[in-house]
Amino acid sequence: MSQFTPMNVEQSIAKYVADKFKLAGYKIYWRDTGQREGTGAVEVTILRDFPTTANLLVQQDAPLLPGQIRAPAFAVIANSPTTGPASRLGIGESIFEWNINVRIDGFADTELQWYKFQTMFKEWFHPDVRLDLLDQEANINTASPTIATQKMHLGFTQVFRRELEYDNAARYYLFIGSIATFIE
Repeated sequence: MSQFTPMNVEQSIAKYVADKFKLAGYKIYWRDTGQREGTGAVEVTILRDFPTTANLLVQQDAPLLPGQIRAPAFAVIANSPTTGPASRLGIGESIFEWNINVRIDGFADTELQWYKFQTMFKEWFHPDVRLDLLDQEANINTASPTIATQKMHLGFTQVFRRELEYDNAARYYLFIGSIATFIE
């Protein structure tokens, strides 16, 4: 069975992003598990998906009520892998190059942070990046998932900023689109 599943790709990219934020001096809050990592003054929330109502996003200095999400916050979504006959790695081979569309949605707390994050994501997802694939599906509760021998390559990454018409933490939106590629 393939280890390149949407869940493993999402978890691997979320871990990669969290590690990059920690190296940049941020603290990480894994909202779905309640775990915190790092020692920075600003906490970045990483979650599975955002709620449909923008008023549940609050700024960094606001008190956090149940159900609310503190910005900056990011969610990673991956689709199922796709390939085609032109992606075969040789005549008569049964090995293909597979692609998974990856999307990271996020919100910055301030306008300056919004610009900084755009640059950070552009640097973190440059064409030479090879990411470890964590096999989180083998045991979703493990803090130390096994790492696949093959790495993911991220290509065609685009980072967009969009100012939304909200006066709360949902104002400074970021969208990162990329394609994770692997051979199998």
